[in-house]
Amino acid sequence: MSAKYGFVLFDDPSKKFVESSGGWACVHGEAPVRIRSGGDLSTGVRWVSNLEELRAEPRHVKRGDYLFHSNGFKKLSAALALNPLRDDLSESAITAHLAHLAHNVAHRFEIGYGRENTFHFTFFSDEIRSQILPPDELGQYDAELLLASTDATVTRSSNTLIREKAKELFGKANAYELIEFHFSPVPYFQKLLSKIVPDIGIPEYVSGDALPERSQRVQWVLESERPVLAKVSVSHLTEKYAGILNFTKARNVGGGRNVMQVRAWMTQPEIALYDEFARIEIDGVYLFNNYEYIGGRTQKALPYFGDVDMFGPSSAILAINHFVALSRPQRAEIGMKGTVFRKHEDHYRGQSVADMLALNVPRCAWMNAYDRAESFKGARHFTDRGFLVAHYSLGSLHVAVARDVEAVMEAIRCGEEGGMAADSSAYHLARDLMLAQAA
Repeated sequence: MSAKYGFVLFDDPSKKFVESSGGWACVHGEAPVRIRSGGDLSTGVRWVSNLEELRAEPRHVKRGDYLFHSNGFKKLSAALALNPLRDDLSESAITAHLAHLAHNVAHRFEIGYGRENTFHFTFFSDEIRSQILPPDELGQYDAELLLASTDATVTRSSNTLIREKAKELFGKANAYELIEFHFSPVPYFQKLLSKIVPDIGIPEYVSGDALPERSQRVQWVLESERPVLAKVSVSHLTEKYAGILNFTKARNVGGGRNVMQVRAWMTQPEIALYDEFARIEIDGVYLFNNYEYIGGRTQKALPYFGDVDMFGPSSAILAINHFVALSRPQRAEIGMKGTVFRKHEDHYRGQSVADMLALNVPRCAWMNAYDRAESFKGARHFTDRGFLVAHYSLGSLHVAVARDVEAVMEAIRCGEEGGMAADSSAYHLARDLMLAQAA
């Protein structure tokens, strides 16, 4: 591996532009150094960062050339900073540790995908996608199907509902902490990547007039051997689980405001999940030809992980980015007659592009449905034990817990019973609460 890799720990990862914040930077194998801004970084190194959003003024930083994001690094930098067992871990030491990890991930990428990271993309998951998917998948579907698939893919919990329930449980809306729990990443994503998705063929649309009687449609969908994307209306959600079923989506109405809307489309596996907790009415369906395994669609599978390194951070980062590469939307614009024009999405990330839509192919809708169904198991586990789950995805969930030592430890034990590990911040919180009580 010829390229050098490093990590940048910006003091304020929420800054709009990388030159607005200083921090620590470290090249693998070298000593960490203090920087005044992103402009101090050498362009001879491929940098990973803890930035929440990657933006850069072109005159200062050539963003796509050497600075990129990876799902996992931001969480790891926060976890190391909060590690209650390592109070001596300074910011420079954290940066050096993550520079070593960036090098290891790049090395594993080269071995697993058969080539060195070309660094053509801002996001690491996009780099993986370029290795495992055909270059133009959007153009094979018409605009109506893509919009239906996107509606079925995008979900979001209601923050208003969460605040109201938190106020009921804790007396006031801000009297709690959100603690993250997660399933072991590599086994979790290995399971999801072994699932089946619709084939690449063009589906037929079947209107309600050609479907079975309304009362029989859900069972007809569940028994269909062909993949089904259904236009639905959902009502009578089981009250206990109404807050975690995620049947809403957020629509931006301008001015930084989002309006919660009910989704109109659901995939076959998600209907199987919702059927237990809600009344589903089906008004029409897209009927695909066949199912196929996700691995059969891709040019390269998720790299092999041994029994030992399966639980290492570099393996987790590769696994989550591989799944995100296959399940995230792609950028395109729709012409006047429904023609889809593919754009090179990565040039538009972090920029305002009014004429671009984030579109999901049917594969994305199915993969996100599988992810929601698996993560829902954890959310249901906590809900059944009286906890408030704020949101969940990608094998992790956030649970609202009272600022009390016993409540935090009870939540940690609940997670362990459900096969989930608590983020290190939970232990850090428990320690701080214990110290506050002793003071």
